[in-house]
Amino acid sequence: MPDKALHTDFAPAERETEEVIREQAKLIARHSPRMMIDGLPLPVVVVNSKRQIVFCNKKFEVFSREQEDVLPLGRRPGEALGCAYAALSEGGCGTTRFCRFCGAARAILQSLDGGHSVELCRLVRKRGEHTCLDFQVFAEPLLCEGVPFVLFSVLDISKELRLESIRHKFLADVRRRAEAINRMYVSVSRDQGSESAKGGLFALGYASRMLMEQIDDQSRLFDAEDGLLGVAEERLNACEALEQALAGLEKVREGDVVLDPCAGLSVFADRHLLDYVLRQLFENGLEAAQGKGQIHAGCVDYGHEVGLRVGSPDPLPERVRLQLFQRGFTTKGEGRGLGLYYARLLARRYLNGDVLHLEAEPGAVFEVRLRKG
Repeated sequence: MPDKALHTDFAPAERETEEVIREQAKLIARHSPRMMIDGLPLPVVVVNSKRQIVFCNKKFEVFSREQEDVLPLGRRPGEALGCAYAALSEGGCGTTRFCRFCGAARAILQSLDGGHSVELCRLVRKRGEHTCLDFQVFAEPLLCEGVPFVLFSVLDISKELRLESIRHKFLADVRRRAEAINRMYVSVSRDQGSESAKGGLFALGYASRMLMEQIDDQSRLFDAEDGLLGVAEERLNACEALEQALAGLEKVREGDVVLDPCAGLSVFADRHLLDYVLRQLFENGLEAAQGKGQIHAGCVDYGHEVGLRVGSPDPLPERVRLQLFQRGFTTKGEGRGLGLYYARLLARRYLNGDVLHLEAEPGAVFEVRLRKG
């Protein structure tokens, strides 16, 4: 008997028995030209009314085996593809609170109600180091001998979205820097030899250095995702690391940020990478606060680890909390949504630590947790 007692935070958790799955698989196989389905360029599955896979083509099977050793039959799409969130609930794929904002889960449910659906799905895969993939998913109702199914296919658009986001963000940042340098050049050229011109030359030099740092940061991020980034670990004073990251930000008004004392705590980390991670947390907090309150930053001693915290006053809505750290997710407009994703990637893959959103804390508090120095 299907287990109907499983808890769910979104879609129904109940599943069909293995016997029913086998019969449904035979039913679909009788009506599906296997050679034609296997020849399609996209991974394709057919799921039943309980969202379990009863048929898949070779491309989906190969894609599934990259993360899971078990054949997809009887499993749900997120489980077959190695979604990190699918294992958080006994009910599996579709039943966690994170699934409420999953494009794949929404698309399948809409098609079970009779509608064609196209959605964007961001999948965090769990095996080894967590990786993020972006899919465009297609779901179409399918009625076979009176039994409802959904024809479900996925198109991997990770590379396209990544390049598009980088193009928008990086070019916008470089453009702002270049405009600032140009304005200073015009000002200095009109007023050569004066004290203001000397100040302008200093500012011009500072702006050009910031532009070079921006380019170097992006180069490091490319290497980080490709697993090619070198790390120079050293003992760093935690409070000084926060101060340095804050000093590297633009347009921070006095009083916007309050730095709490860190009691001489230190961490092991790469100086440049930690600075980048902390700047992302500061920028995220300042944008979230929008002048409505102060940002607080400080440190917490966990014994063998130290947490470097940055917190803004207003809590995040659920739809934002449950999609944090997904590459490309943003509430701030096109081309954004990379800062927190890269911050966590660098912390996990290169700093032997993590970036966490502390939901139990008041407001919106993020923490870089690293080995104690």
